[in-house]
Amino acid sequence: MMVQNTVLITGADTAAGRVFAQALEYEKSVHLITLPDAATGIGAPTHSGTRLSPLASHGSDAMKGMSDLLSRHEVKFIIPAGEVWPGVLVGPVQVASAPAAAAPVVPALKARVVAPVPAAAEGDNGDPTYLCFTDRQGGLVYCGLVERSPCGTRLSHVSATTKVRDAAAALAGQRELRGAWAMSMAGDRSGESRLVAVTPAALAAHRLFGANLTLLALFDMQEKPVSVLPAMLSQARFLDDKPFILGAWKTVYLDLDDTLIVHGKVHSWGIRFLENARKHQIKVRLITRHYQQPERTLADFAIPPSYFDQIIWLENGEPKSSVMTTEETAIFIDDSFKERQEVMRERNLPAFAPDLLPALMRR
Repeated sequence: MMVQNTVLITGADTAAGRVFAQALEYEKSVHLITLPDAATGIGAPTHSGTRLSPLASHGSDAMKGMSDLLSRHEVKFIIPAGEVWPGVLVGPVQVASAPAAAAPVVPALKARVVAPVPAAAEGDNGDPTYLCFTDRQGGLVYCGLVERSPCGTRLSHVSATTKVRDAAAALAGQRELRGAWAMSMAGDRSGESRLVAVTPAALAAHRLFGANLTLLALFDMQEKPVSVLPAMLSQARFLDDKPFILGAWKTVYLDLDDTLIVHGKVHSWGIRFLENARKHQIKVRLITRHYQQPERTLADFAIPPSYFDQIIWLENGEPKSSVMTTEETAIFIDDSFKERQEVMRERNLPAFAPDLLPALMRR
């Protein structure tokens, strides 16, 4: 059975808090706790996990409340959220921006803070801003740019050139950066690079194209290997302030465990996604290594088998790519990084994690 790490997001009602929660709420190894600021008292809705009422904002009551919270829920990681997330993710609690109540109690409880270092960032000068990620060994795991159209409704993902990646690696080495950070690259001949602020909007935009840097930061602090798959679909647009990934797929290969059914519940967007696919005449092929006949579990969760054009049950450990056809335009949705990587490599199909189900619906 998968061991879950309890992750606490403070300031869960802020823009950054909501982005962090959306990035982690479907991860099977995470039990998410969201704690709003005392000033607003509005929690962040999530698919699963625990939503708490705000603590006292200062003094001994705040310290006791935070200590009790961390102990009661056995919190392993804390993500303090703010309106801007500048700089680099670090651990354990030597962080000025951590909640005042958290610093005395975190070391004793062996929780670690995933938090920004405000002093690391400089002002944005209007040049292209690349979002980057450096792992605990100093390796540059990700460097990419998301451009917004003049009208503001279309996003385009651009992979970094060798020149930009070299500049990012040099800057990371000079500043000893770890985790998520952002770099402004001068467009003139100087090619000067500068460290700038990471915003919640930037984190959300890059997650659309496969770079979930909040989850990467959490894995990196657990000393797990981290990497990012290339974005095979590089365009998205906003409709009614909601992002949608653009593509012409006519078939969806959809995983069951921890994708359609997550934390013992149907994915909060799962049925809407299936209904949307039916409305737009998109074929959905369920593909799973489930422990029993998938139809039995679908019945247990009241999911009609008629939503699927095909149910593929893999019982002998064969790769999922082996049962996918090559003549159709398709995408693959699966929680497993290894499964997505294998399908992308063998079938050259775009692959997505289940947190992007809402963005993969048609309008």
